[in-house]
Amino acid sequence: MLLAYLSLNVPAAWFPSAEPLTFDPGRLAVSRGRAQAVPGGLAVTSPAVNEAAIVVVSTELRSSDYAAVEWNVAGLPDVADVRLLWRSSYRSDKLNVVPMIVDGGRLRPIVIASDPNWVGTIRGLGIAIASTPPEGVVVRGVTVRPLGAVELLSLRIGEWFAFEGWKAHSVESIAGGSDAQDLPMPAVLAVAIALALLLHAIVRRFARDSARAIPLTTAAISLFVVAWIASDVRWTANLVRQSLVTLRTYGGKSQHDAHLVAEDAALYRLVLQAREKLPREPARVFVLADAPYFRARAAYYLYPHNPWFDLVRTGVPEASLLRAGDWVLAYRRRGVQYNQAAQRLRWEGGNELAAELVFVSQDGALFRVSAPP
Repeated sequence: MLLAYLSLNVPAAWFPSAEPLTFDPGRLAVSRGRAQAVPGGLAVTSPAVNEAAIVVVSTELRSSDYAAVEWNVAGLPDVADVRLLWRSSYRSDKLNVVPMIVDGGRLRPIVIASDPNWVGTIRGLGIAIASTPPEGVVVRGVTVRPLGAVELLSLRIGEWFAFEGWKAHSVESIAGGSDAQDLPMPAVLAVAIALALLLHAIVRRFARDSARAIPLTTAAISLFVVAWIASDVRWTANLVRQSLVTLRTYGGKSQHDAHLVAEDAALYRLVLQAREKLPREPARVFVLADAPYFRARAAYYLYPHNPWFDLVRTGVPEASLLRAGDWVLAYRRRGVQYNQAAQRLRWEGGNELAAELVFVSQDGALFRVSAPP
């Protein structure tokens, strides 16, 4: 099975003489857009709306030695338009461009050996990212790979055993490994088990001497058991690593301190500020946020007040539902606008409200409705 996979996926020589070559963020430059050095990378934003940011690196590579290019970029949305750029000595005046695929928030490596323009000496690699998110993306470097048989297998095994932290679906299942895998470990184990069952069925069907069938039957059952155990061992190893991460993050902390280091710490701090301004008696609080998780989580932190939030849609309440004395808590919610001079609050699809700005922070704001619309 592994030989078949390698035969289909090794793009050039099985045992190349060249080694993978990585260019770290210190070698990168931005030819278009804005950049700022951050720990472990280069934070890049587009120069303007609907314009692409371009990151480049100077190279002198023999195209025949390298078959794939892998850019390490964090913060990419799955719908991002990303292109690989390069120039070669064959036609130095031509800028070659091919699209790249974003999968699970990361760029998939691109096998470029078969491209007719990947010839001669590669003098310069680049990446163009159209309309980066407002917060930008972090470019952590680029690696060119010969992608021989040994390297390809080591990459797949590295994906299988990469640490998978808790996610929204972890309460039900955990596949293990990196978010995006070219050859997922569960799929390999499933094929191995299918082959074991097929071998067992063939032996039972055609073997005339049951004694001679024992070794093959034992091998089939062993393969089944090994695949099953491998999956459980992978899951258990990931659980142990997650437990150690949890211990380092939350061990010995009070509930309050634990919230301050959790993933939603910014929301927790905002709600703490809001609770200091809210009355002692339970009040009606309308929660606005782009992400459903943050809307529900903010409501949980606000209890025993009476929070309103929409768990399914990003929608906002009809302005007619609000009355004087109600409160509006907005957390990282686009479309909420406030006119300080007129003391008017509005959001898309709703009427303006007379409202007082109680406080505002980098992540959100709290308003008190003065009068209904």
